[in-house]
Amino acid sequence: MAISVDLIAQAIDRLASVPGVLMDPDALAEDAFLLSVSFPDEHGFLAAVLATERALQYLATGRVSSARLGRDRAEWMPYRYQHRIAQGQQADCRIEWQARDGVVYVRGFGHRWRPVDFYARIAHQRKER
Repeated sequence: MAISVDLIAQAIDRLASVPGVLMDPDALAEDAFLLSVSFPDEHGFLAAVLATERALQYLATGRVSSARLGRDRAEWMPYRYQHRIAQGQQADCRIEWQARDGVVYVRGFGHRWRPVDFYARIAHQRKER
């Protein structure tokens, strides 16, 4: 069953309101929609949205960090997290981000492999912000 447009809109509002985090509104909407494709059941989608919100909060408050990406994206950092916390659960989601001027700028977030490889999608579809 597909995730409702209303639930996706609520996810966008929730993720857009994380203090200290800025995202391009179009990219945020696309990423929230793609979470609904990656996690087509409501429980999985909600778990992924809450995990993404928590990861964004951790990045914004400096509770977590990560190493820089390489080559042409050396200004950006990847953060890996689980869409659902469970022992043995692989970190199946990613956020590409950078800290600048006391703010976390998010280039994109989503599932690592679904619907396509996260890093390839972000590299090809997102301009430097």
